[in-house]
Amino acid sequence: MKKKVINKLFKDRVLILSIIVNMLLFAGVGTVYVDSQKTKKLISDQQTKIAELSVSPSPSPVPTTTPLPTPIMYSGPSEKALGIAAGLVVRDPEDDLKNTKKSFGDENMTNAQLINKMALAFDKDPAKMAQGEAMLNQWIAEDSRPNIKVQPAPNTSQSCRSYFIGDTMYTHCY
Repeated sequence: MKKKVINKLFKDRVLILSIIVNMLLFAGVGTVYVDSQKTKKLISDQQTKIAELSVSPSPSPVPTTTPLPTPIMYSGPSEKALGIAAGLVVRDPEDDLKNTKKSFGDENMTNAQLINKMALAFDKDPAKMAQGEAMLNQWIAEDSRPNIKVQPAPNTSQSCRSYFIGDTMYTHCY
């Protein structure tokens, strides 16, 4: 008898649970269906409004803004041009440097101003930059050559020749 009561209660609970689940499912599906119908109507109304607005002209003109010109940023002369100009100014003799300053506008300008003006001129004209670079390379090569001085031999009955390699003097007599 206890078994029958337990089975009946269990069957009743399963039946009640299945009824509740079915009601929830039906209510959910109904809600989803109603919501989808509302969404379709809203989309249709919005499409109609968009179509009306795109056909009829707007009552007031829309102000247009003109874009401002992009400012040009001054970045100065290139690193290469500055290096060449600085090398030339440092190695240039004083009298030639005065003439160079005159050719760039002012004999009394500082070396820094001259370097800047020379570098700007090099950036404007690649041929001038190549000339300046070649001159600088020539001066560097001349500065790096060993200093060999050849002196004539003293006037004696022997035939001698003297020459310097660096600071050392060598004399050969025969």
